[in-house]
Amino acid sequence: MPSYSVLGFNDGEELESLVALESDYKGKINDALLAQLFFLFGEPVDIADRYAFQTEVLNKFDTSAEQLKEVLADAILAYTLLGASHAAGLLGELIPGFSYEEQKGELQSWANKRALESFGLVQKTSRKRLEVALAAFVAGTYTIEYLINQYKSVAADLERASLINETESITAFNMGILIVARALSFVVAVKWVTSRDEKVCHICKPRHGMVYPINSAPSAPAHHHCRCFYALVVDRRRILRDYLGF
Repeated sequence: MPSYSVLGFNDGEELESLVALESDYKGKINDALLAQLFFLFGEPVDIADRYAFQTEVLNKFDTSAEQLKEVLADAILAYTLLGASHAAGLLGELIPGFSYEEQKGELQSWANKRALESFGLVQKTSRKRLEVALAAFVAGTYTIEYLINQYKSVAADLERASLINETESITAFNMGILIVARALSFVVAVKWVTSRDEKVCHICKPRHGMVYPINSAPSAPAHHHCRCFYALVVDRRRILRDYLGF
């Protein structure tokens, strides 16, 4: 008789708390990107010497994103803990009273590392765009207004905030699930679950329903705008043996 069960993501209702959290942090990330824009260009500037202006703005850039750094750290930790809570809720149906208390340190450590990596990537992209726009401004191609709009259109718009937020939410939520699951001997694999609609891409569609060993599952999300998650595959015999003493 098969001893395996799959836990999670049967109806999509389990995502409501994640969607609510995403809505909150999308606005906060957008606000932080706009605050960075204002820090760089919000005050009246002397552009008589365009080379000096270029140097001044690039120097300011390196200290312009403390708000963004803090928001990303808060968001990624919140998404990670939500994924852990989701996993604990599923596992609690099998082991009454189960919690992820013992995994909190690992969850926090992963979230901190991920936040630094994400912040670094966001800043790298923003700085590259700023350098390109400033070079055109120095060459006389752009007015100051056009310079600001060019930077804003790529580095500080709502679409970018949404993409950053969406990527980090799915990444951290799934990692929260994995960190909790990997600590338990009876969670032996994960099952790849797509959103099961017409928007599922050619990368993820073949993965839907695929089962991967717990320590070698492909990363989710698989790409930008990916909405795939891990369900848990548990071995009921191991629960009886290792946790319930049968």
